[in-house]
Amino acid sequence: MKYSAALFLAATIVTQPMLSNAEEFPKVSGYLSTSLNNKWRYKTENDTERNNLYIYLEPSVTVNFTDKFLLKGTITLDFIKDKYPSKNKFFNGEDIVTKDIYLQYDNGTYGGQIGRITAGFGRAWWATPGLGATELAEWYAIWDRWGVKGWTVLDGQQFGKVNTTLSAFYLDTTSLSGTLFRKRSEKEEWKGGAGNTGYPSSFSLSFNGYDIEKLSGFSWNVDFMLQDTTHRTVSGVSQTDFKDEYGIAIGMGQSNDLTDDLKSNFMMEYVMFDNQWGETDKKQSYFTIGEELVYGKWSAQAALTHSVSDSVGSTASKEDLYTVSGGYKFTDNLSLKVGWQSYKTSTNTEETIRAKIAHTIYF
Repeated sequence: MKYSAALFLAATIVTQPMLSNAEEFPKVSGYLSTSLNNKWRYKTENDTERNNLYIYLEPSVTVNFTDKFLLKGTITLDFIKDKYPSKNKFFNGEDIVTKDIYLQYDNGTYGGQIGRITAGFGRAWWATPGLGATELAEWYAIWDRWGVKGWTVLDGQQFGKVNTTLSAFYLDTTSLSGTLFRKRSEKEEWKGGAGNTGYPSSFSLSFNGYDIEKLSGFSWNVDFMLQDTTHRTVSGVSQTDFKDEYGIAIGMGQSNDLTDDLKSNFMMEYVMFDNQWGETDKKQSYFTIGEELVYGKWSAQAALTHSVSDSVGSTASKEDLYTVSGGYKFTDNLSLKVGWQSYKTSTNTEETIRAKIAHTIYF
């Protein structure tokens, strides 16, 4: 967009954090993440090769009223729309998006949020290591939702801790569901689909285990999801074949210090949906596996996500996302990553070289 380069420059030169007294409330804290990104799609089968240079900004502000009660808001400036997929882009296509806005209470044992939330479901959409490695799994992230969620942490001693989270939500169809400069339109309740009911009638239940005494570095997750579907439209036409969407996710992670300097982070997850998006008998599955090796300030990542979609009366379709990347941390707040990405479907293969330099300011 027009002022992207200026915004990036302004964000990166602000280096002095704002200080607050930890003993006094209310207090304000937060961060500003900035990154300069380049994607060179050098190979496709549908003539859409191009280069895309764009900026990403994520400012987040937290107001702590007490040591347990806070208000948090996060927005992003990100590349949104690809109106001309075969043309090179230079700071063109970014827009401002609302991420989360919620009130939270957390005393360390139990807590909750209310507002515009991200419901708990799965790990691959945020935890898969590598540059661009989450892009396929992000399709099942339950964000852009109004609702409530609550959690509690149970300590099973030698069997570890389990964080149990229950969320109730519905799809955001307010002006916050679009982008500020209209590169993405607002979602509309009349279109229906999974979770688009106007009231919190959809649910997710997540179990996340960690700190297991005899399994150092091991974590696991089991998640369930139901998205209420009251109606569904396709191209503005009401459909009679709609059902509630169900999903289950099972995953694990393992972190180990292989040597004094070399650390391994491994993750794997399988996710399955029935009646996806509210479409009767539409089934979709995702399998993700990823590994990261960290050696001092250097890191290397490799990941794969395989997805299969199957609907009644149609041939099953497959998608595969392969990523390999490496990175270097100049400081705790400044890093560089470069990588290769291959995205394959039954009709097309795209191969991309990516680079990202990221800086974060905390205040």
